[in-house]
Amino acid sequence: MSRPWGVILAGGDGVRLRSMTRSIAGDDRPKQFCPLVSEETLLTATRRRAALAVPAHRTLVVVNRAHERF
Repeated sequence: MSRPWGVILAGGDGVRLRSMTRSIAGDDRPKQFCPLVSEETLLTATRRRAALAVPAHRTLVVVNRAHERF
């Protein structure tokens, strides 16, 4: 029996919300690295929800190399 894996795609540049994320974070970080609706970033919230279905050690997060600093 195979065990499922989770894949979270978080490589977008966040261009459409850039003015809002700039006012929140003070830089041009994409929305997945910003706390828009709570204290945690959108990526952290997504990882937490994914962990309800797939163990964290079996979850991959795909990001853009340009976002490494975030």
